[in-house]
Amino acid sequence: MIQENLLRGRSLANNLDVVCRQTFLVDGSPKNQSIIKATQGGLHHDWRGPTLVFKENGKVDYFISYGDETVNDSD
Repeated sequence: MIQENLLRGRSLANNLDVVCRQTFLVDGSPKNQSIIKATQGGLHHDWRGPTLVFKENGKVDYFISYGDETVNDSD
């Protein structure tokens, strides 16, 4: 679960959940070019293979519902 934007030093309005295969480092998955581009190469992890990011509606420690991320959410 991601709760803050570390680059901008602020909390997100909604939590983000990141889902990927647990074996992506050892199963031959290629680097995820979308994540590399979105982070401008500033990755903290070697993200590989398909990855999904879900925005939780609200900011709680338990699941309520998911919604669509918008440009305004990532400010």
